[in-house]
Amino acid sequence: MRLGLARRAAIDQALKLKAGYAPALIVLARLNASDGNLDDAITLLDGVLKAEPANEQAGILRADMLLQGRKDAEGA
Repeated sequence: MRLGLARRAAIDQALKLKAGYAPALIVLARLNASDGNLDDAITLLDGVLKAEPANEQAGILRADMLLQGRKDAEGA
């Protein structure tokens, strides 16, 4: 659990320095998903994709979460 808190603190710091920083938001989405907060994770990825529609990493991760987490093939 401690490592998760350290990761979140590092992400928070990165986002304070550069709001909307896509790599930090993607890591945060992964952490949220691993904590069972799939809706929050997908919301974060939606924000990344709105700002950066060509962000392949966010798009692939979002599709994977929809397919594996929600079993939503149509949404993916």
